[in-house]
Amino acid sequence: MPADANSPVDLSEMLTRVGRDHLSRALSRQVQFFFDYEGDWPQTEAADAALVQRVAHYLVGRAIDAARQGSVFFSVQGDRRAPDRLRLQLQVAAAGSGLQADSSFFSALAAPGQAPQGPAEIDGLWQVREACDALQGHLQVDRLPGEGLLVRADFHLDCQPGNGPHEPRDPPDARGAEAWLIGQPPVVYESLARRLQRLGWHVRVLGTVDDACDALNAPQPEPAPALALGCPMFGVTAADFTRLRRHLGPGTAMVFSPLQEDTDAAAAMPGDVLTLPLPLSPGQLVGLTRHAARPAAPAPHERAGSGSAESRPRLLVADDNEVNQHLFCEMLKVLGYEVEVVDDGQAAVDRCQACPPDGVLMDVMMPRLSGLDATRELRRRQAAGQLRHFPIIAATALVTEADQQACRDAGMDAYLSKPMDLAALAREVHRHVPLPGRESTCSPPASV
Repeated sequence: MPADANSPVDLSEMLTRVGRDHLSRALSRQVQFFFDYEGDWPQTEAADAALVQRVAHYLVGRAIDAARQGSVFFSVQGDRRAPDRLRLQLQVAAAGSGLQADSSFFSALAAPGQAPQGPAEIDGLWQVREACDALQGHLQVDRLPGEGLLVRADFHLDCQPGNGPHEPRDPPDARGAEAWLIGQPPVVYESLARRLQRLGWHVRVLGTVDDACDALNAPQPEPAPALALGCPMFGVTAADFTRLRRHLGPGTAMVFSPLQEDTDAAAAMPGDVLTLPLPLSPGQLVGLTRHAARPAAPAPHERAGSGSAESRPRLLVADDNEVNQHLFCEMLKVLGYEVEVVDDGQAAVDRCQACPPDGVLMDVMMPRLSGLDATRELRRRQAAGQLRHFPIIAATALVTEADQQACRDAGMDAYLSKPMDLAALAREVHRHVPLPGRESTCSPPASV
């Protein structure tokens, strides 16, 4: 942080660095880590930014410690309520079969009268609470022990009127220019794909550099993309990416994204390849869009495979627990779907009738109408020709063979047990509601 506490700081860059700082830790713990920043990103005073950074570091770090081979989602929403006032919401969600959601740090965070265990947790808790008090912030902690964790931190910050030197008044529009994200499996880039799509990019995910070269050298070659990005974490080596550079013309902006501490990979890149560690900041994405975007018209078969949010299958999640709702939304968005949520079985039936989804994830134990009864009613209407057919997948903490049989008897197509695992969710959802133009992914690694 700058020495002058009143000097301006770009919050989006600072919070992106938090994500980079924790990505290596997540990888070493076999935790899948995803980052997203959406909304406004004006500059604010360095002293306030330092407090926000302290909270973000502690929450993300503790969530990664708790996840243990699960998934952590760190998302930021910036909403400028007035020219000089910003509402900033940090959300940290964690899920997985090894989740320790009842760790003493989060227990104490949820219950101010409870003390955590160990000097490090005591110090972290004190600093989080101090920062929230100083910024008139609000913390909300929701936990399902052994299943899920959701922490929200809301802050109201002073910011510079107008726009800082980096924040765009009118974000650029890529106007459908094509971006190739190279790495496998496809889920690893889903957060980045969504962020690029918000800026008007048409995103295509290719598994390897060989796949990209084959597309460029086919009998009917595809046009070179405006942007190509590869990452060694996802199987793209510096040598392969340099080889791809030789197949692409000067009109393609190329970005190689190693871990921020991997200086050897950065040094191996040609001078005309940008080296930007993941995750990318909003300012970097805007800069790439301004530099690389050009009007593009991908072939119809390509545009159907990986385009904007409108081309994504839409899933309905029916669950009465807010933590599960949020975790399902985060996971399904990462897997490439649009998501809508209802909180009981009757609401699920009503919503499916009004706007049939491409699939439903249905909890079993819900108020008003259980998931089993809701499924029976939906299948009755489908059999009567009142509603088109779609798959229904049970997502429940009930785990006996009798429970599974009850789900099948009600008409459900598949069964998932809680706590929810991202790989298991990917297998079932991709099998029953496949993504157009993408192969199914069964074991997503750590991602951004």
